[in-house]
Amino acid sequence: MKRTELFEIISEKTGVTPKEVESVINAFTEFVASELKSQGKFTLRNFGTLTTHIRYKYVIPKTDIIIDKPVRYVSFSQSEYMRRQLNGCKK
Repeated sequence: MKRTELFEIISEKTGVTPKEVESVINAFTEFVASELKSQGKFTLRNFGTLTTHIRYKYVIPKTDIIIDKPVRYVSFSQSEYMRRQLNGCKK
């Protein structure tokens, strides 16, 4: 899904202009990024948790190049509510 498609869908559901939706989503993503950078974790109830991890050393399999530089990455863990919604469970 493209960002503009997301802006249009949210705009139709809320009655807010796509430009306003764009500014809200941009502010939200900036906030999440700053929280991940400072706290290492961001939780949104009924959605899930984003957590940062550090990969210290890894190998690129295709070229067998070893990277020693620490790299931060984000993992996502869905909430129980989201899991139930995706699996069609009640409650």
